[in-house]
Amino acid sequence: CVTAGSHMQYQHREFLAQASKAGLMEIADLFVINKPERPGLAATRRDLDALIALRPPPRRAAVVETVACEGRGIAQLAGRIAATRERLQAQGRLPGRRAAVTDR
Repeated sequence: CVTAGSHMQYQHREFLAQASKAGLMEIADLFVINKPERPGLAATRRDLDALIALRPPPRRAAVVETVACEGRGIAQLAGRIAATRERLQAQGRLPGRRAAVTDR
């Protein structure tokens, strides 16, 4: 989850750089940007979309914007989680994903 905000610009860019180095961009199936109404969303979304675009199209993660404390975007997030699960199942990748999480 990435929170947008002008005071967070350095932090979000540092997070995205570290996430990329750590392989998070390759393993995440879904990203959530919380509080998209805050200043800095355009930069946050642009940077995140640029990193996601490096993955092959069938493995690109979805991005959902939410304001969790107000419940906004939660239905869309639930729908994306369900769609991602179905996609992984159809690709035969769900059992492997579950095993990787359980083994940690």
